[in-house]
Amino acid sequence: MVQDIAALGVQASISAWVSRVVKEAASLSYPGVTDDKRQEFKGDALEILTEYLMKVTPVSPTQGMSNYKCVKVKDDYGVDALGLKNGNMVVLQCKFRENPLEHIHYADLARTFTQGVLQFGLDPKEPKGLWLVTTAYDANINSHYVFNELGPKLLHVLALEHLSYNLDGNIDFWQGFLASIP
Repeated sequence: MVQDIAALGVQASISAWVSRVVKEAASLSYPGVTDDKRQEFKGDALEILTEYLMKVTPVSPTQGMSNYKCVKVKDDYGVDALGLKNGNMVVLQCKFRENPLEHIHYADLARTFTQGVLQFGLDPKEPKGLWLVTTAYDANINSHYVFNELGPKLLHVLALEHLSYNLDGNIDFWQGFLASIP
């Protein structure tokens, strides 16, 4: 297990994990692997990390949720997962970014919000109902304006800084995460 942690880099950190995922995606070489499939691999990796994070920290005030459920790929029109936070429905979108300066666009979050309201019963008036987990530094300014200035502060972002603060050097998290992967 310690060797698995060492494989993440010098320290167990989100930036080491991002680098490792990028390296693994680039090494996919079987016939038919396209750049789109490599991008999908990176996104799937973040969804797996997010699922573990949400399930092991359900009582944290800033992360984690109860009744966490992944949305099937065939039903994913923007919502990657859903769950409950303080008894309220939450929809979640994961966005992997190799370059943390590449902020998440409003259009990506608008799809998540729309599917959340129409298909999963998200209350558009309930604060922090739209969650973004990303390896970027943040969502773009339009996202914050529409979801947090025009609305009831719907958008809750767990971006690179949040992930780094909570996961860097957290050996227990990384060991548990790696052990959870079959």
